[in-house]
Amino acid sequence: MALPDPIPTITVNSVAYDFARVGMTDGKAVYQTADGNDRLTIENSVKNRSRTLIRLDRSKIAANPFDADLNQAYSFSTYVVMDRPKLGVSASEVNLHGQLLDALLVAGTPDYRLRVVQGEV
Repeated sequence: MALPDPIPTITVNSVAYDFARVGMTDGKAVYQTADGNDRLTIENSVKNRSRTLIRLDRSKIAANPFDADLNQAYSFSTYVVMDRPKLGVSASEVNLHGQLLDALLVAGTPDYRLRVVQGEV
């Protein structure tokens, strides 16, 4: 089974993101926005353990902080890895645990995700 192509529009901070599938191999799919600045990779692998990776990469051109006349390429990524044994843990349990992490990251004022990214531990 595969996720829809394209992935339905996701809006964040009033910006709509549409991801179309640009590649697919066994256990891995890559989606990308039309401008190519955002790439979503979803990968499932099974070796000694089952592992799911959901990764979002962004590339952008911005001013060089040391020379405002120069533009420079920058990139960053955000990803979630769900690692579990082949037996003894259900997909539902992993999903609920992921929901707990999602809720934790957006709890607090400001949310804990922002606070951690800013360096709090």
